[in-house]
Amino acid sequence: MQRIIKLLKKLPRRRPLQLIPYRGFGTPTNVHLRGRVLLAFNLLPASKESSRWMNFRNMWARFASDEVRGVQVSATINNHTYHAETDPEGFYEIEAHLPEPLPPGWQFVTLELEDGTECRGEILVSDNADFGIISDLDDTVLQTGATAIFRMVMMIIFSNAHTRLPFKGVSSLYQAFHTEKNPIFYVSGSPWNIYDLLAEFMDINQIPRGPMVLKDWGALNIKNQKGHKLRFIREILNTYPDLPFLLIGDSGEKDPEIYQQIVSEFPSRIKAVYIRNVTPGPEREQTVQAIAHQVQGLGVPFLMAKDSLEVAVHAHSLGLIGDEELQTIQNHMLK
Repeated sequence: MQRIIKLLKKLPRRRPLQLIPYRGFGTPTNVHLRGRVLLAFNLLPASKESSRWMNFRNMWARFASDEVRGVQVSATINNHTYHAETDPEGFYEIEAHLPEPLPPGWQFVTLELEDGTECRGEILVSDNADFGIISDLDDTVLQTGATAIFRMVMMIIFSNAHTRLPFKGVSSLYQAFHTEKNPIFYVSGSPWNIYDLLAEFMDINQIPRGPMVLKDWGALNIKNQKGHKLRFIREILNTYPDLPFLLIGDSGEKDPEIYQQIVSEFPSRIKAVYIRNVTPGPEREQTVQAIAHQVQGLGVPFLMAKDSLEVAVHAHSLGLIGDEELQTIQNHMLK
């Protein structure tokens, strides 16, 4: 498949540039913004009734994208303009130090290319939160089967935002943590190519919006998940040095090991670690329980849970969610 994609990219094409903004984040005076520049491609509108062929056609368009390197991108934030240049994969990254503070909440940024291509991006500014949430996506928020690579790839290729399924109770659990002021960050090994699909999936399923940090699957390189996640979790924690965080993941890949490392580096910053158990079997369970024991030894609660309700009950006992929120989650789990 990669060889075919490379051959297609060598064909002469005359398409306009597409400027893609990813949700940024930061403080009132310091923000991080990422995105990508590609040759424009079209996606067909998707629905629950979309055929597997149409889903495959859209996914092919996403993964056969033509990245554009060396393009100048300008971002105007609060009447100040910042610049970046796209790398060989078409990605750009801007870290802006603002002379005038932004108010908390979602703020808009205007992005523009030299040819006049323009779009509007978003930045989440957090300044008055009780705590933040860092969550994985695959097999934590949405059902993927990431423990089986073939199944995961088939799921990605033949599905769309309307046919992907969240875990039961995830929406109400994350809303209870969020409460309209606590920022949620999604750090995943899913490829940047499906950013739009994941954003639409969250809107459809009423999962709180938040910045997403995904992974470059160049040459189908899906390894080194640990290094990728550690880098960006550290970036988030360092952006908000006074904010404690919850870490939420699953037992299927490396989340317990990654979060153990984060707790060892930031023991006073982590309020709790929640791991969804998606790998029934004694060997992995024993490994995760050993990690749990070490994390708890550093004074950080660690729970491997079978479902969203078990997480909610534990979080309620820590005062992280209220009585009404717990009842709402219980009601959703019964539907």
